[in-house]
Amino acid sequence: GPCVARTGDWYAWFGGANAIEAGTLQQSINIPAGTAAELTLWFNIASAGDTLAGDAFAMSMDGSEIFLATAEDYAMYNGYTEVVIDVSAYADGADHTLLVSGGQTTTVAVNFLADDFGLSVDGNDIVGVSEILNQEVVVFAYPNPAQDVLNLQFNRQIQGEAQVTIMNLNGQI
Repeated sequence: GPCVARTGDWYAWFGGANAIEAGTLQQSINIPAGTAAELTLWFNIASAGDTLAGDAFAMSMDGSEIFLATAEDYAMYNGYTEVVIDVSAYADGADHTLLVSGGQTTTVAVNFLADDFGLSVDGNDIVGVSEILNQEVVVFAYPNPAQDVLNLQFNRQIQGEAQVTIMNLNGQI
């Protein structure tokens, strides 16, 4: 259907049920000290149901609303649209609570989608979820099966000592 990620495999989806629904995501984020900070996301109202103002997607920082879209805004967000939110007031080097919520007030499905969140301070991108996932160490072993020689290839440079344990299909070392 219309509910897919903008990029990658992960995205936030609110609504879409044939029931009254409310959902939330909450994350503590540290916004480094600076003069200008922006939170960005790509937002999509994939279907608007009965286009009711009560069917809504909202974001708040430390309890203060920073973004609101309702099903009435369907025409503006029909398809992923970049949203840029000024969060300069929170650029103080402290932890802040970002709350993302959405839902529908009737049994007519409304779909709010959010993807590719980002944060920049003074024009510098701050590490986001995608970058953190890309830093995980992935090891490729070949050939498989191996007899005398096994090659290990890492997706990034490894520094320091590493311990490698090889197990067979029965879990034996």
